[in-house]
Amino acid sequence: MRIITFLSLFILFFSVSPELQAKNVKGKKITITGTIENNRAKEITFIEYGLPFNFDPNHKVNIGDDGSFKLELDAKEAMYYYFSYNRRNVLMYLIPGDDLNINFDAKQVEATVKYTGSAAELNTYLKDRFVSEQPIARQMKGMYAKEWDAYQEFLDKNKAASQQKLDAFKEGKKIKKHLEQFVKLEQANIDGLWSFFYIQYPTYHAHYAKKDPQDLLHLVDLEMMEQKVIDDPSLLGSKAYRDFLNQFLFSKCDHDFIKAQAQLTSRAEFVEKVYFKINDKMNLDWVKDYLKARVIFEQVDKNGLGNMMAAVEDYRQTDAKKEYIAAVEKAWNKWESLKPGAMAPDIVGKDVDGNEIKLSDFKGKLVYIDVWATWCGPCRKEIPFLKKAEEQLHGKDVVFLSVSTDDDKNRWKSFVEKEGLTGVQINVPGGWGSEICKTYNIGSIPRFMMIDKEGRIIETQSMRPSQGITPLIQKRLRDSETKEN
Repeated sequence: MRIITFLSLFILFFSVSPELQAKNVKGKKITITGTIENNRAKEITFIEYGLPFNFDPNHKVNIGDDGSFKLELDAKEAMYYYFSYNRRNVLMYLIPGDDLNINFDAKQVEATVKYTGSAAELNTYLKDRFVSEQPIARQMKGMYAKEWDAYQEFLDKNKAASQQKLDAFKEGKKIKKHLEQFVKLEQANIDGLWSFFYIQYPTYHAHYAKKDPQDLLHLVDLEMMEQKVIDDPSLLGSKAYRDFLNQFLFSKCDHDFIKAQAQLTSRAEFVEKVYFKINDKMNLDWVKDYLKARVIFEQVDKNGLGNMMAAVEDYRQTDAKKEYIAAVEKAWNKWESLKPGAMAPDIVGKDVDGNEIKLSDFKGKLVYIDVWATWCGPCRKEIPFLKKAEEQLHGKDVVFLSVSTDDDKNRWKSFVEKEGLTGVQINVPGGWGSEICKTYNIGSIPRFMMIDKEGRIIETQSMRPSQGITPLIQKRLRDSETKEN
């Protein structure tokens, strides 16, 4: 029916291992220093990871010519952080008053990280656990295709291994104050992560094994999972536990929709229905408050406004935490200028001959936009379907505009020529930092968008060519003809 999470999150779940030391906190400053061997970057970023919603989590730090860096953080509470270096993320746990020195080799970030300072012991524990468990992520896709007994055995085995690491870490320590909270969060990470994988089995197995999810629902005991929802709001400090709560809600709704054989036409429609089921599906008020904000925030922040207006209006009437309200409003405002009917921001790039081409050049025609890159496998898989749609709609009032975000223009030009790409091909370099990605809130590719003949947005999250885009474009063309007449 749908896959509601991504395997890439798995590594971040494991990274969320906490760090807390049984010590007296003497100040609110956290001091982080470090040195990077074979440095290749201008900056390193430290991101707060322990808050359900956090809008300015990035603390960017310049790296000196000798590979050194330093950061002082004002911290009110202990929480997870991670440092991000060239897209490599390593999780930490820091307490106000901590000092931590970080050293690693840029060629092998996770494997070479070494810590010294007052926060070293717990962060070393986290790093070692992460490195030892990271290979499990690569096994998950294959595990989803396994039958239930083998899948459950895999989960039990790896959960037990994680538990053993935590128990070994606790042994001989006085569990009090910050260490007590750390252990509680780490336990929530373990329970949350493996419960997350447990309850999503029917959806994923049905997808990978090509089975009817209706036949798999009995395998998951949702009543047993209800016992994992503990009345302790501090557990929201664990990302794995937050993700479990979210998955638990969606799984409950999934079961309802599958049993009812509901025909849902889009992800946005499904998410909105989930939102309006939260009061019935979850028991604790703080869980309801968090999930209502999260359901709206994730759908709108990642995918645009869709049909979430009713959910947002409902949420605005609730007595929610100010940070939750801020999350929803920020996500909404991010897309306000890109809502259907708004004038599409212009896109400017150059073709293989170096000529400047703009989206606005095609006013008077429907424009189907493909944002892609040569290094993107899923993007390349869409090319044959895109070519087919172009052939089927040849001579119609539609332009197929393919916008590459490749920095290597020669590689892009060679690919276009070698593959015989048709339509209008332009390059807007910069990857995720390219103008089109910033303007249209693009965080993953391929992204497909549709612009009407007047240059107004029809949708910024359109169907993929592989989903059969021709009938939809034909409908949009008929609609525009009716409007013109």
